[in-house]
Amino acid sequence: MTETDGSTQLFGGVANVRAKTQNIHDTPRFYDGEENGVDDRITADNMDEARQQNMAYEYLCHLEEAKNWIEACIEEDLGPTMDIEEALRNGVILAKLGHYFAPEIVTKKRIYDPDLERFNVRGLHFKHTDNINYWMRAMASIGLPQIFFPTTPDLYDKKNMPKVIYCIHALSIWLSKLGKAPNIENLLGIAEFTEEDITEMRRALEDYGISIPAFNKIGGILEKEIGVDEAGKHAAVIVINEILQKEDPEVTLKALNNKKAYLNYIEIPNSVRYHEILFLAKLDKTETALEEGKTSEESDIYEFYLTHTEIQDIIDDINDIVRKEIAESKFRAAIAEINRCAMGDCAQTLLAALQVTASRLKNVNDLNYDLYLEFLKAAKLSKEGNLNVDEIQEVLELANEEMRKRRDLEGALKALHENFLASNIDGTFEALHHVAFKLPTLHKNAAPKYQATLFFELAKLQDRAEKEAEKEGVELEEPITIRLTHANIQDCIKAVNNQLKEVRRFAEAIANINGCLVQDDPQETLGALHVQAAGIKEVLERCADDYHVWIKEGISVKKTESEIAEGDSSWIEMRSPDNQIFFYNPESKELVWVKPEGASEVSHYMAQDEIQWIVSRVTAKRLRDEWFDTNVDAVVRLQSIARMSMARKRFKARLKFLHENEEAALRIQCLWRGYLIRKELKARRDYLNANMRHIIRIQAWVRGYQIRKNYLQLTQDKPSVQVLYKFLYLLDQSAVDHAEEAELRKHKASIVKEIRHNQQLEKEINEMDIKIGLLVKNRLTLSDVVTASKKLKKGGEVVPKNRGLKGLAMLPIKFKIALLVFKC
Repeated sequence: MTETDGSTQLFGGVANVRAKTQNIHDTPRFYDGEENGVDDRITADNMDEARQQNMAYEYLCHLEEAKNWIEACIEEDLGPTMDIEEALRNGVILAKLGHYFAPEIVTKKRIYDPDLERFNVRGLHFKHTDNINYWMRAMASIGLPQIFFPTTPDLYDKKNMPKVIYCIHALSIWLSKLGKAPNIENLLGIAEFTEEDITEMRRALEDYGISIPAFNKIGGILEKEIGVDEAGKHAAVIVINEILQKEDPEVTLKALNNKKAYLNYIEIPNSVRYHEILFLAKLDKTETALEEGKTSEESDIYEFYLTHTEIQDIIDDINDIVRKEIAESKFRAAIAEINRCAMGDCAQTLLAALQVTASRLKNVNDLNYDLYLEFLKAAKLSKEGNLNVDEIQEVLELANEEMRKRRDLEGALKALHENFLASNIDGTFEALHHVAFKLPTLHKNAAPKYQATLFFELAKLQDRAEKEAEKEGVELEEPITIRLTHANIQDCIKAVNNQLKEVRRFAEAIANINGCLVQDDPQETLGALHVQAAGIKEVLERCADDYHVWIKEGISVKKTESEIAEGDSSWIEMRSPDNQIFFYNPESKELVWVKPEGASEVSHYMAQDEIQWIVSRVTAKRLRDEWFDTNVDAVVRLQSIARMSMARKRFKARLKFLHENEEAALRIQCLWRGYLIRKELKARRDYLNANMRHIIRIQAWVRGYQIRKNYLQLTQDKPSVQVLYKFLYLLDQSAVDHAEEAELRKHKASIVKEIRHNQQLEKEINEMDIKIGLLVKNRLTLSDVVTASKKLKKGGEVVPKNRGLKGLAMLPIKFKIALLVFKC
């Protein structure tokens, strides 16, 4: 019987051993709803979300494992785990890894942009793909199976980064078996990540739209790809089974680490458990074989011994159990730490405890730590003992919800302040509709009133704060910034709504007065004037007829005026009890605080102040007439005395004024007359300026006519002296002028000729200097120099002794020195 057959036949026995193992070592139990007395049934969506979160966590663990292994190989820090995928895209890290295990394939000179100078400035470049290709060549050179290789777009374009990490894991195991690199760690259940990191990675995996490779099957695939020494493997497995009898975990661990055993994921801290569980599994298998009547002489050895697959499965199960125990231990410690921090006073410490991945808490917000401390402390005080994870999570959700409401309220307050400080009435009204304010019904037509009331309330609060600061002796360098609270806003809105009701009653009372005049009943009009909401004062019952007549007359006048004016004349402009203007339409019962578009300047209705004015005048007239009727004689005498006294005072004052201001009166007359003259002169000048174009045209015509007339006279046989005098300026040119100009041109030509002759002589002198220099260098004969000298003499010019060596500037310095020696 082969090893595979034994594994298949006794699979159930090994499963029983696993169950016993779990009972012996207390398989960790996780908190759920039923443990807390609550039957929280998990839905399919919750299970799917938990599965995706777990998949993202496992992938993050594999990322951490790959990062740590690469750092150990190339001895460089690769930064945070969340950034490792982006760091691998340029291929620099992978090329350095290729140089680590295959330096003959990937030399340091072949690595493009090793210091990432270009990448940090301009990002990815197509030459970075050379680094990826060198890495793949290095893996191919050591014989890593092609099945693990990613494509260049998988890495460079980030199309399948899980395949790249999968390849790195396979490479680490392959190099470990070849003895060229250290083993890769197994951090599943040990590595810790924040909830935000796991959620971000889950979204990234969803964006990839691919399935995560089976990292746990890499070892099996590699065994199939490489030629396994079956005899060595069989012998190593036999040794492991026999060593289990010695009850020495260290010896067992050494046997398990034998490379010929081809066992993966051997963790040193679990050596004791490996020994115990493998021993129990072997004992159980042996007992099962004996019960079936099998003997070691007749049966296959694997009827009594553990196979390679069974040993590897037990090792994997123990690793999983230990990881779960570690995770459960961290979980319990995290919950205990949260309960301890909840009774403290440091919110930052509590936040750090809540953010520990082992606590398995979700939706922990960094900004809500103060509220977490407040809520958790209250929950802890209301319960005996520690809070469990579900209770803590519930408290966190409540705190998040409360903070969300507060932030919504804060955001709503901020938006409201920005709008009403900017005098944006529509924006203020929309901001007041935010659910965080929990305000009563808002009226669109009262939007301007809401704006004004909030503004005045803010000004009142700011004034009060400045007075308090002044009372306390605080010097203010800048104005105090005050913001309205939620309570202030609610009070303002309630006040405006109450005032709106009063204003509407007031407007309806005024409209009722206007409507009563249609019925032509003075008593009905009197009753409408007595309505308290209308606010009409000084109303007398005996004046009812007069009120009716005069108000009706006023309405008829307003109707006449409104017919002339443009726009809708059905709107009445009124003033509220707090002296604010509003507009009311008795026909549509509509009330607004801003003048409606298209409203006429004149209404055909009487406003409250107009009605009050008529009532006051009628009442005053009636009272005055009644008083006059009873005091006619006294009034007449009093009037005559008063009028006489007033006439005398006016006469004396006028006479005195004229005597005192005689000089001023004369001055005023002079100024007035000067003003009239200047006004007349200005009018004349303005007339001339306004007709300047016509004036110029007339002048041009006149002058043209005169010139043509003089020219005709000039062409006659005997023109007059006056005509000749007018054209005399045309005869200024003479023969002397032409002669002088010709002489000037002659002298100019002579000067130009001399200049050119001097330039030619200077050129010949430079050539002579050069020939002298060449004579020094033995390149010319003395006869050539003499010939050049005679040529200069024939020119009639003598070279000055102090002339500069311009032609020798081209000679080297050593020849210049030789020339100076020659001259000396």
